[in-house]
Amino acid sequence: SRGRGDVYKRQGYDWEKISYERIKNGKPSSRLTTAKSAAPVMDPQELILHNEARRESDRKSKQYWDEYYDKIFFGSSADGSILLSEDFENLTGRDLWVDDRDDHWLVKKDADGNSMYCNKNVIKTDDYAGFNLGRENWSDYSISYRMKFTKGRGGELETHIRKNSNRQGEYRSVIDNMMGYTFLKYVKGSDRINKKIADGSRVPIKDKWADIQLIASGNNIKYLVNGKEVVSTNDDRLKKGAAMFAVTSKSEVCIDDIVIKKE
Repeated sequence: SRGRGDVYKRQGYDWEKISYERIKNGKPSSRLTTAKSAAPVMDPQELILHNEARRESDRKSKQYWDEYYDKIFFGSSADGSILLSEDFENLTGRDLWVDDRDDHWLVKKDADGNSMYCNKNVIKTDDYAGFNLGRENWSDYSISYRMKFTKGRGGELETHIRKNSNRQGEYRSVIDNMMGYTFLKYVKGSDRINKKIADGSRVPIKDKWADIQLIASGNNIKYLVNGKEVVSTNDDRLKKGAAMFAVTSKSEVCIDDIVIKKE
């Protein structure tokens, strides 16, 4: 019988010769190939600079897209433009512009039929009932609103501005209903900082509607009650952040006509 080599030759290929020549001549060393093709090692200092440049590029890219989507969802970022507005009216078919994560707040009707946002007073401990609003990339802005405590159920209301997640800091304004004490605090939970940074004048509000405004412009923080500045200070530890309202337990406060503007 004929061998396989004969069959290969009949088909036009001498496979035995091809295989023999390949074994005889051998293949190039894979070690040499790898050594020739390997890229040169980057200098450590150059690597550090490269990583820093990449992080800076990522930061600028994030800032660009944050501002881009702010313009889409909240309008122009020019000074005086409205970033967020909520009057708690006409809620059919729309969501509130607030984030009540713990379900401690609800929309109620005042005696005159006006809609307002009030805490449910479901907190039995010494905790606060709060809700969030806005975006963490907001920097220079003002927040204005109306507020009043329910008669016989007063306490303290805190308004947080430039609030960052993961307990990374916020500025807080405080007002109480009886004596009307006002002040500003800097709080950073991750570092266990809870420090008063400015005392304000007294403005008793009790159970009457009061107009409140906080302005964060550059390093300056201003706190106004009924159109009068009660306290102002300079602090540069926080550059941007969202907003939040928080009321002491066993109290009931109602809030209305929230407007946040770009400063």
